[in-house]
Amino acid sequence: MDNREHDSRPGEIAGEVGGGEESSHDKKHQRDSQKASTGALEVNLRTYPADPPGNHRRLRMIAEAASEYWGLTVAEMKAKDRRPKIVWPRSVCMYLGLKAGYSSNEVAKWWDRKSHDTVLNARDTVQALLDTREAYKTQYRQFVIFSKKYNMKH
Repeated sequence: MDNREHDSRPGEIAGEVGGGEESSHDKKHQRDSQKASTGALEVNLRTYPADPPGNHRRLRMIAEAASEYWGLTVAEMKAKDRRPKIVWPRSVCMYLGLKAGYSSNEVAKWWDRKSHDTVLNARDTVQALLDTREAYKTQYRQFVIFSKKYNMKH
């Protein structure tokens, strides 16, 4: 006869029915469910900022369309370059970002600028050029049409 069959110590034999002691897995499961019910999840959520990360897909799409339209790379437009062939497309993108509903801070952050003042200056510059120079107004309209078609493709 096997001695383990008659061992009266609870929980010592694997698979024993009614052994009395809980396994360490069961205890861990109980602790986890108690944590969840006592607000441990809420504590973890407090580490997140009050505002969720924004979706900058539209800003990226505008920049990619400008890249293709003006024959520049997005990296060239994001660079700290002040040549008119770079500034105009970048300013138009910033202007359209504002018109799309992004804040000047969001647009500045996406374009890797230190201050939202850069975006506000771009807005004012584009608006002034649209109001006074017909060639810029025409190019702007053509780009907006191109951008809409580009965004539909992608």
